[in-house]
Amino acid sequence: MKKKIILTGCFIAACICIASISMSQEKNVPHYDNLNDCQFKDSNPDNPWKRDSCGCLHMRTYEMAWQMVEDNNLLNCSIKEFVYHFGSPNFIQTSNTRKFLSYYLDSPCTNANKLIAGSRCWITFEFKNDTLTEFPKVVSIE
Repeated sequence: MKKKIILTGCFIAACICIASISMSQEKNVPHYDNLNDCQFKDSNPDNPWKRDSCGCLHMRTYEMAWQMVEDNNLLNCSIKEFVYHFGSPNFIQTSNTRKFLSYYLDSPCTNANKLIAGSRCWITFEFKNDTLTEFPKVVSIE
């Protein structure tokens, strides 16, 4: 009887440990918008970055992002100011004091300007305490 109680307690502790590890890892998994919602938007003809909402038009590039940050003095800006210039991100990740805004770049799409699953490229901007502290050094590819 004593062994059964000890084994049950160990099993419950192991389940709690596995669940907490799984939940902590889930925070780092990017949330992708529905790929069908990712289409060409003509609502911003003067802003190629916003117009090319998913990189399907091949206007969004790493260099364009760099130039936009430089031209608008966005280092050390707030998320609100950043989104004003870059538009809504394609996906967001969060942690305790950090927020990661990711935007699709020069990505392959179908004729209907929808991203092809498994063929995405994006740049992620990291905000610490609501402030962009540096320009990303890498581009992610899936």
